[in-house]
Amino acid sequence: MPEDGSKMSFISVHIKHENVGSTFFILGGALSGPEAGFRFDVRHIPVYDGINSMDLSIQESNLMVVRSISAGPLYEQVKAYVLDRVIKGELGVNDRVPSENELVRMLGISRMTVNRALNDLAAEGVVVRLPGVGTFVAPSLPQSHPLHIHNIAEEIRARGNEHTSCLMDNRQVTADMENAREFHIPLRSRLFSTQIVHFENAVAIQYEDRLVNPMVAPDYLDQDFSEHPPHDYLMQVAPLQRAEHVLQAGFPPEAVREALQMAQGEPCLVLRRRTWSSNAVASCAKLYYPASRYEFAGPAS
Repeated sequence: MPEDGSKMSFISVHIKHENVGSTFFILGGALSGPEAGFRFDVRHIPVYDGINSMDLSIQESNLMVVRSISAGPLYEQVKAYVLDRVIKGELGVNDRVPSENELVRMLGISRMTVNRALNDLAAEGVVVRLPGVGTFVAPSLPQSHPLHIHNIAEEIRARGNEHTSCLMDNRQVTADMENAREFHIPLRSRLFSTQIVHFENAVAIQYEDRLVNPMVAPDYLDQDFSEHPPHDYLMQVAPLQRAEHVLQAGFPPEAVREALQMAQGEPCLVLRRRTWSSNAVASCAKLYYPASRYEFAGPAS
């Protein structure tokens, strides 16, 4: 907040990265607040390795850097821009999303790129596109949904057994190409990474390899997962909207095999789980189970 107490507005800009002279050039931008249409001059700002997209804050003609965002394809940056406004509550359920023409003017990119971004968001259930009417934020699914997302600790205790866990790692990482596709975020964006081994009566039963979106769980790394699994915290701060499950069989990575105390050549079951909250991908988890110690079963539907 400026010292004089005036309110600071925020803009998103697309910038061209020029290594020569360690500067980049702002090509265009637009305010997301009531001052939309404000014009600003081309500036030179010191460049940092690997950064070619930024959020800037602006008060009248004073421009200053406040936060960097990792690079990625332009259509992914448009998607991230819309998702960011949804997550922050600037666009609520059934609110109209800026039109293709408006986004073209605001972001200074081609209509084809904007069209691809909005179509992707529609396919992912984030927005609804009505020909001749507009694009709107899609309604969330009811909370009483048919998905059964279980807490491994509760599952083990429900069997009358003791649950313990060992936290292997908990840190910030940057998104690779696969992560960027899964989370619908720009390449090299921040993610939180956790690996935990879960035990049932002192026998390793699950290796949890989880990535979490900081936009929906900003305090994730500050949590103590020794008593309560990440599932508990995420359900509190990022209520489940929908989920995707893929069950596979195969051989685990060596580090996973050792952590689960599996024999060489022993197969495992892998449950790949992706969850959404507030119309954004909240978490992607790979849950490894020794095939000799675990099975999936349930009633047919």
